[in-house]
Amino acid sequence: MAVQIKNVIVAGRNLRKPLAHLPLQATGNLGGPLVNHLVEAGFNVSGLTRQSGVSLLDGVKAVQSDYSPDSLVQAFEGQDAVIAAVGFGALGDQKKLIDAAIKASVKVFLPGEFGSDTTNPDIKSALPFAGDKSCVVDYLKDHESQINWVGVISGPFFDMGLTDGFLGVDLKTKKAILYDGGDVPLTVSTLGQVGRGVAASLRNLDQTANKFVYISSTTITQNRLLEAAEKVTGKKFEVTHVSTAEIREKGYEKLKNHDYSGVLDLLQSIWFGKDKNLGDHTGLLWDEKLGLTPESADDVLHSVVASF
Repeated sequence: MAVQIKNVIVAGRNLRKPLAHLPLQATGNLGGPLVNHLVEAGFNVSGLTRQSGVSLLDGVKAVQSDYSPDSLVQAFEGQDAVIAAVGFGALGDQKKLIDAAIKASVKVFLPGEFGSDTTNPDIKSALPFAGDKSCVVDYLKDHESQINWVGVISGPFFDMGLTDGFLGVDLKTKKAILYDGGDVPLTVSTLGQVGRGVAASLRNLDQTANKFVYISSTTITQNRLLEAAEKVTGKKFEVTHVSTAEIREKGYEKLKNHDYSGVLDLLQSIWFGKDKNLGDHTGLLWDEKLGLTPESADDVLHSVVASF
């Protein structure tokens, strides 16, 4: 008999209603789109918050917790799924969420993956936080007799990457940085597609339980993205060529000096490095199994440009 998931609680950021004068934050940006798609999919969605009286996104119930063990267990009682939509700084805190979920008899826990493929040894060795993610999944594997888990691997967030320019093509400045020639394929997902992928993973838990689930909107190259950006904006972009070996060294140097912007340099060296092609997940995708519809680069670009 298939496991039925109805009640879902999300621990993460951007679950509040945005104030009129404040944009959504880039960090922890998954929370809002994720809960919106879960609500649309018919789940009863709650958001974990440390403060009382917080107004969350429409359709999301606020559940307060001071993150003490007993408080978390109480918050998770009656929930079928816990989703950790957390940023880098909170990755290591997920074990206490898992412990509480087990005590509350939660059926499935979704750890804070939602990005690069941390099952890949080369990525584990290159990214400082990948080890934390792996430790969380190892902990879940050790407790599979008590709780299921699903690790969603989405690649970088496509629409956010276009808005903020971290995919190398900056729509605001009309400048592009192409790494290693710009022809390396990269699997990407919009924030909305991640939300749809999570909802589909929960609906199909008999297939997805205790597995990594790879999803996508599309697979692109920087040159293809640049071509589409110039077409959509009607502007010619100023192009600079950089090697990923160069930004990799720069990233490690920044981290040595406690400059955590170096994490982005390391991520870009993984996504666009032609030596190992670590960002292409096309052979691993669950999109068809989960009923996810592809999204074209042109359509996503049009949407992002229209939002400026």
